[in-house]
Amino acid sequence: MTRFPQGAPDAGVSPFATEFAEAMRADGFALDFSMESLERVIDQILVSPDVNLDQSPQSWRTEAGLEAYVGETLARLHDGIWKGQFSQENPGVNFYTSYVEFGQYRYYPSHFLAYRISNGPGEGTFAEHLKRKLPEIVGRRPNET
Repeated sequence: MTRFPQGAPDAGVSPFATEFAEAMRADGFALDFSMESLERVIDQILVSPDVNLDQSPQSWRTEAGLEAYVGETLARLHDGIWKGQFSQENPGVNFYTSYVEFGQYRYYPSHFLAYRISNGPGEGTFAEHLKRKLPEIVGRRPNET
């Protein structure tokens, strides 16, 4: 489990997100840490029969990779800082312990992804989720010091 020092950028999630993106690119998914990849490719991954997201222990690392990629992309694009604890092996704990901070707004990458993987398409698309959350990320208030 990766632990983030209080207020410090993570040294573990970024390389894991990069490793995940490279592996997924090799499988034909255009993950390049862009907004377009979030808007289009995450949903392609979620519905692909070639990606194992069956909630088995074998699929947990893929789920954690999605969480890391989504959070890292948003952090890079909008000056976010990873906080909390992140597990590459058991993404269930990330739901409660890992988030990206944008000023005073905390974005938990695992929240939508866990619901979508558990409950299926009825949860909507990641693109729709992103459209709802992006104003909160972009419109954040600075941390008070």
